[in-house]
Amino acid sequence: MDHHTDEHHHLDASPRIIKVPTGSCSSLVARLIEKEWPEGMTRTVARLLLCAVLIDTGGFKAGGKAEATDLQVAPFLFERAEVVNTSVGAVVDVQHVKEAKDLTRILETKKSSVDLLSQRDLIRRDYKEYQFVPGWKAEGKVFVGLASVPRGIEAITGGNKKGGRKVATAWIAWLNERGLDALGVLTSWKEERKGSKKGKHRREMVWVIRDDKELKGRLWKGLEGSKELELERRRKEGTKYIAGMVEEAGDLKIRVYEQGNSQATRKVTAPLVKTIIEIK
Repeated sequence: MDHHTDEHHHLDASPRIIKVPTGSCSSLVARLIEKEWPEGMTRTVARLLLCAVLIDTGGFKAGGKAEATDLQVAPFLFERAEVVNTSVGAVVDVQHVKEAKDLTRILETKKSSVDLLSQRDLIRRDYKEYQFVPGWKAEGKVFVGLASVPRGIEAITGGNKKGGRKVATAWIAWLNERGLDALGVLTSWKEERKGSKKGKHRREMVWVIRDDKELKGRLWKGLEGSKELELERRRKEGTKYIAGMVEEAGDLKIRVYEQGNSQATRKVTAPLVKTIIEIK
């Protein structure tokens, strides 16, 4: 069951449900339970799934990530969670009135609470791995990992060279542990603003790549030329933590980018990387 582009794995699975676009995979789980086992949707299960859907869709925000499937299954989830759905975005709890957007805000705060995680666990918490068939050779595969991290690189490293080296060490160890050819770390966070003003949503990319001439050339050219991502390379000169990361890379190559399109998530990046690597 997935809400990403079908990669044609697990073809013998039953059920095998791929629905694109869908804001949250939990909506697909909820829809399956609603159709085939509605009595199994207990209050506890419904609240768990509802929380996941709220996080993934930004609280069913208009113009956000919620798609038709998410909106269709929402009333069933609200009902089984013992929440009356007055309108998508505003709910009445059995104990007290509470807007879905307030719950979403709490959930997003908790989701971003990663201060206690090690650098290794920060990579593992939201990580996906891909196998691509390289377009430049007849045999073999290219293994790429993509990790989503809710912090900026400066915050993760502490903004200093020592922190940059420490982070790079952990990420390189993960690349070696998983046998990857490339690791992309996709950061996403909101700038802190004083007062009631909302901070700007920002994204970055850090790529750790093995020193393979063809792979490097394709990835650098494809990523930097992407109109969807709008990347701007950030160099080590004048930035201590990036200098620390680059110095720690050794035979590997590390590049850091500011991402101009803050709406482009891993759902955009993964298919793009697939095309870059597999095109002949």
